[in-house]
Amino acid sequence: MALYGPHGMRLPRDLSKEIPWELYRLGKEKTIGDIFYVDCTSGLDTYDGFSRSSPLLTIAEAIDRCAAGHDDYIIVMSQLIKGATETFPVTMTKNRVHLLGVPSTPDANWIELDSTATGDVPAITFDNGVQACEIAGFSIAGGGPQSSHGAIELIASGNTGHYIHNCSFGHYQCNESQDGIRIAGNNWGNIIEDNWFYGHNVLNGKLSRNGIHLYGGGNGAFTIRNNYFLGCDVAMYFYPGAGLVNAFVIDDNKIACGSDAIGVAIDLDKGDGCLITRNRANFGDTQMAQIPYRDTGAAGANHWFDNWYGILPIMPV
Repeated sequence: MALYGPHGMRLPRDLSKEIPWELYRLGKEKTIGDIFYVDCTSGLDTYDGFSRSSPLLTIAEAIDRCAAGHDDYIIVMSQLIKGATETFPVTMTKNRVHLLGVPSTPDANWIELDSTATGDVPAITFDNGVQACEIAGFSIAGGGPQSSHGAIELIASGNTGHYIHNCSFGHYQCNESQDGIRIAGNNWGNIIEDNWFYGHNVLNGKLSRNGIHLYGGGNGAFTIRNNYFLGCDVAMYFYPGAGLVNAFVIDDNKIACGSDAIGVAIDLDKGDGCLITRNRANFGDTQMAQIPYRDTGAAGANHWFDNWYGILPIMPV
């Protein structure tokens, strides 16, 4: 029986034998190493984890069995993973590990990864220096509404080349989180795309603050594209403290703002060489009174064009 990813994306029946072109549709790497299956209902961490009939119980065990730099894949089949069976946060400790949530049918909801019952901890985080991991196919909650954490965190240093895509944050079926993705440290070259962020200002949204929240360090060369933000206090908040936001590309995001206020779509401070283009933002069904883009960096440091609020292109304030 075939496995399916979000929106009906099909995975091969036996990833260890078939050419994984369909897996490539979910991932960014053409080569794969070992495949480990996880099922928190029927799995055991004493199994080999190499097939759907002998899955591991926990993601943590699967990560422990992966070889760093080997492009190993972890296929998570359980519909709901909470603190009763998983140790949170799930920490990516090795380079080039791919963590994919895969429902059993094309129309199933994404795999729910929820750390809120564990306490004030993120659902997924990364160790210092870990590079080129992939997260996809999950509906993620972490920390709780007044948390000091995001659902996914990139707050260690040296996290480079990660790919976070096709996930949802703050979905109504999950528990509440403060932020979707939280960034600090010194991290470079990460891609965040094709995700959904549901803030508390939209019906049943569960993020109590921001979609993407950057609050420290000197981070550079992120690509943030084609994401959807609904009802967040601020969709993308970049205030790095003493650091800089270097050479970010923020492209083609769609933002239903949580309020009619300045900077609620993209709020950028201390940016240097960032490109912000083709983003669309509005609040309600009339033209916004306030400009939802703000750039408080040095004059001429960043490059803005073709960003819209409502039906009008606009420069930031």
